Amino acid sequence: MAGKISFLKSDIPVSTALPFVFLGLFWLFSFGTLEPSLVWLAHLPKILHHAGKHGPRPYAPDDYLMFWAVGHISAGSTTSNVYVRHAFVAWEGAHSPGHVFGDPFVYPPLTMLLTRPLAWAGYWPGFLLWTSVITASAILILRRAGLPWPVIVTGCLGPAVVLGLAIGQISLLACAFSIAALLRLEATPIRSGVLTGLAAVKPQDGLVVPFAMLARRQYRPIMAAILTVLIMGALATLLFGPEIWAAYWKHGARTADNLLAVHAPQVISKTGHGRYTNFFISVFWMLREEHVPLVVSLVAQAIAACGAVALIFQVWRKPVANPLARVAFTVFLGSFLTPYAFTHDLAGYTFMIAALAWQRRRLEATDVLLFAWPGYSPFVTGLLHVAPTPLIIVWAARRAWNVMHKLPEAASSHDSSNVVLVQN
Repeated sequence: MAGKISFLKSDIPVSTALPFVFLGLFWLFSFGTLEPSLVWLAHLPKILHHAGKHGPRPYAPDDYLMFWAVGHISAGSTTSNVYVRHAFVAWEGAHSPGHVFGDPFVYPPLTMLLTRPLAWAGYWPGFLLWTSVITASAILILRRAGLPWPVIVTGCLGPAVVLGLAIGQISLLACAFSIAALLRLEATPIRSGVLTGLAAVKPQDGLVVPFAMLARRQYRPIMAAILTVLIMGALATLLFGPEIWAAYWKHGARTADNLLAVHAPQVISKTGHGRYTNFFISVFWMLREEHVPLVVSLVAQAIAACGAVALIFQVWRKPVANPLARVAFTVFLGSFLTPYAFTHDLAGYTFMIAALAWQRRRLEATDVLLFAWPGYSPFVTGLLHVAPTPLIIVWAARRAWNVMHKLPEAASSHDSSNVVLVQN
């Protein structure tokens, strides 16, 4: 029949079927750019064979190697060495022969609360524990926040999430904290504040939430977030000593600042995973990729951040017809608040793309393109020397803006399973 595709003896309109066909194709090919994921799978037999052995490792997920080293160093007497590059690299070389990440630890001491248990685990058992706990915790948090299972499962299969898990990143967990905080801001403000504070383990992924709280004049969750951060800071001080903060500001924060001053393109020669800047998604690095001067790029990043905050204030000041779209809009614009944004930080973006499509109960070709983009982003940036991810994020934010003041289409059908429940 013209304009239809036969599937399992049923005629399906082409306009309905094609996005799902594209989803399968884009999903497979986007994963082709996720080198760490494929390398990990290719080495899985050797990894299992060497799980309890010492010596050169057949493969080491870069970020996990960093977190694992931090966990072990923090259990010793020279905890502050986690922020001293030469000492950190020396420890990696001695305990992970055949593979050294080479980059210093630049996360705040709060993150070390997560890495500390890794000191009690071997390398590969620790990796299994690390990824399992991060994934399970994120799924539980998102489910408790109200996201349906199809959205959660789809999001976990997204390229940004898979990339983050393959390299041992904590982006999935930090983004889950932020999404849950936004979804539950009105219903359970104190819990929302606690989740926001917990997101401080990776601050750039939770930075957007307090602006939504301020716009809604929700001061109790702000205080809860501050109290949570203070408690975490006190625990970090108790476990690692007060000198850890001095080391962070002297070495860690300075190293993070120096990262922005490198000449693009930067190459990671030790890992072989290509250019480091291919995985950046911020306005700053979009401009640096085109060799725009450092100062101009920083000013543009600041302007983009201020513009994002202004829009977030605007949409959170009053109730909207579609609160889920507002949360998605906020998560999307959160990527503009910091230059330190990587492809795996699009985990929250991935879940919200899936959530809006689920709420609409209709998959569109644009959903497929946006959902798969994190998988293509490093490849496109490396091949064309153009980093268009901020423009892709604006595209996604524009779509959320367009439906924010409209009742969800599924709401008129009185089918509550079609709608992600979010209160104004």
